[in-house]
Amino acid sequence: MAARTHALPLLALLLALVLAALAHPAPPAVRAKFEYPRPYATRQDSQCNSGSLQCCDSVSTPGNSSVVRRAVRELGVRVAYNQPVGVGCSSIDPINVGGGTSCSSDPVCCEDNSFGLIGIGCTPISIGL
Repeated sequence: MAARTHALPLLALLLALVLAALAHPAPPAVRAKFEYPRPYATRQDSQCNSGSLQCCDSVSTPGNSSVVRRAVRELGVRVAYNQPVGVGCSSIDPINVGGGTSCSSDPVCCEDNSFGLIGIGCTPISIGL
């Protein structure tokens, strides 16, 4: 009988520890890691040598915009602190450049556009839209 009364507080303590461990959420699996910067220059032609032609609502860097910084963190994207990131991007058909296609925001060439509405490594370009 004495053995059962000593086991009950131990069981209660074990149950409390398990419940406490389950109550704390796990940390995010992937965090954004800032890497070395890449050049940020305006291109003067309508051709993207690498990446795709995009029309973005805005282009900024994680260092200059808290919105961009939070977006890359939430998506787990690895970008440099001053890497240009396009937000609200959509594709521009290079065949229609100069006639029929319009971009009222920032026309850019983005190196990586595999994250949906954001583009990584976006370089502003001058095109006749």
